[in-house]
Amino acid sequence: MAYWRLFYHVVWTTQGREPWLDEGRQELVRRVVSMSCRELGVIVHAVGTMPDHGHVAASIPPVVPLTKAIGRWKGSASHTINRAASLPAGMTFAWLAEYDVFSLGERAMPDVPAYVQNQRERHGSGELWAGLERIEPPGAASSDP
Repeated sequence: MAYWRLFYHVVWTTQGREPWLDEGRQELVRRVVSMSCRELGVIVHAVGTMPDHGHVAASIPPVVPLTKAIGRWKGSASHTINRAASLPAGMTFAWLAEYDVFSLGERAMPDVPAYVQNQRERHGSGELWAGLERIEPPGAASSDP
């Protein structure tokens, strides 16, 4: 394998941006995404979750298409949640099809993994980094995919 240094920050949300991820489901997402990364040969730097979205800071090898890695994370997590977590009657957990991905320079490390791991505090204080995720004014609905 050739030498490579690739760093990404990926964010994706629940269907309808509904807050379906309680702490137990968030832990499932973190575990499943980390396991999927290992299976793909992806170096996971951090996995962070919130009730309505997930974040991953990772180094994805050039032989693994981004869409494959992200699809595996999302698919494995939703499959696990739907099989293992007790959901309200008639509910099937799903993610939005879209996601955001940001490429990073090596100098951004280790700041980005710390940012991802501290999502609860970041969102609670409103200290989000515009360079790492789309930030919309409160109440604004995104028209972007």
